[in-house]
Amino acid sequence: MMRRYSRAVGCCLIAGVLVSGEGLGQTGTEGEDRGAASVAGDYEEKVLALEERLERGFLANGTVVTRDSLSVPEYFSRRNMPGIASYNAETLFWDLEGTHVDSALWTGVYLAGESFHWAAAPGDRARVLPRITRLLDAIDRLFAVTGVPGFMARFAFEAGRIPEGMEHLELVTTHPEIAFQGSWRRSPVARYATWYFKGRTSRDQYAGLLFGLAACYRNVEVASVRGRVRERILSTVDALIANDWKIP
Repeated sequence: MMRRYSRAVGCCLIAGVLVSGEGLGQTGTEGEDRGAASVAGDYEEKVLALEERLERGFLANGTVVTRDSLSVPEYFSRRNMPGIASYNAETLFWDLEGTHVDSALWTGVYLAGESFHWAAAPGDRARVLPRITRLLDAIDRLFAVTGVPGFMARFAFEAGRIPEGMEHLELVTTHPEIAFQGSWRRSPVARYATWYFKGRTSRDQYAGLLFGLAACYRNVEVASVRGRVRERILSTVDALIANDWKIP
């Protein structure tokens, strides 16, 4: 699973350094400049192809995920189980962790990558900015669905609109009494009454997310973007401090 995340997201970090020769070698010799530009040219096509692949196949509700592409019957068949009756809370907890347990973290890393892309390749900004905006919208939703100001979910989805390749999440909506033991909750917020989110959000999720937000604030010189990023960082850190750095 981690390998699939890395393939999808790691390319976006590389993009910040290699996507444009214009941003490299500015203080080196002429030969060093040509070498840096050559490296950028070698990797640019690969980086952009991987970036496009991530957009096409590794996002769900705007956040980064992996996909198993299994229907619920296939999901049980692979595990030699006849159905939900043979399930127990511990098994469901670990199985339903798989595709999205680190979604918030890697969404933050992807935001950092696109922020570096913005800085390194000014010619790409018209298509990079909408991606950054969608990522920020998705991050805002991870916070909103919990109903606890300043604290975020690992992942969230809407009942009846389960992302393709994640059909087994139907189990969360049909058997909430078991899913609850795996830290799945139905959103208490009226606007998100049909949404479910994964809780038990750990500090590495916050680290990845805040890394992405910091990179965005530093690199994307758009007032509206910086304003919402600043507010998100401050509200998150204020909430953590007020709760003695404990995550509910």
